[in-house]
Amino acid sequence: MAPTPGSQAVLFSGHMIDRQDRDTPRFPTEKVPAAANRIACTVDDLEPAADDLAVSGAACGGDLLFADTWLSRGCRLEVVLARPISEYLAESVRFAGAEWEQRFEWVVNHPSVRVEALPSGTERPHQQAARRMLDVAVAVPDRELVGVFLWDRRPGDGPGGTAALVDAVSDAGGRVVVIDPADLDLAAT
Repeated sequence: MAPTPGSQAVLFSGHMIDRQDRDTPRFPTEKVPAAANRIACTVDDLEPAADDLAVSGAACGGDLLFADTWLSRGCRLEVVLARPISEYLAESVRFAGAEWEQRFEWVVNHPSVRVEALPSGTERPHQQAARRMLDVAVAVPDRELVGVFLWDRRPGDGPGGTAALVDAVSDAGGRVVVIDPADLDLAAT
């Protein structure tokens, strides 16, 4: 049964696309079209309404694919960045190329987006950003919490990653939807 319109808070977290020097592939660039398609189908299954809220980061990969899909459905998005914009771009977007930087700029400047960036020098910025994302998602009462995760079901590269948010959403009583990059069929795009 789908929730009533305006009754969802959707938290998204997902892997960045793999850096060229990544030892073990997790989300290779060739899976981006399949991931975008699966994220779009997942968002459509949620039947988002204009009053629904989503919360996400804006890293290259899952975050920006989700943001693009969510915004194209006419819904509002809260973006939480682990660092100030210039630092975040350098750490989590720019390495992937100009296309991802353009996507980032489009998202953070979209009129339906509110951006919150943690200050420079924040201790454990990724953990703090993950906690803030959850706080924003649960702040509005009487909404179903749904966590959508582009995640390989393994521990993260460091603290505050997708695995921690999966546990936090589950602990908060939310519904968890996992899109595993290993399950993405390249032929389906």
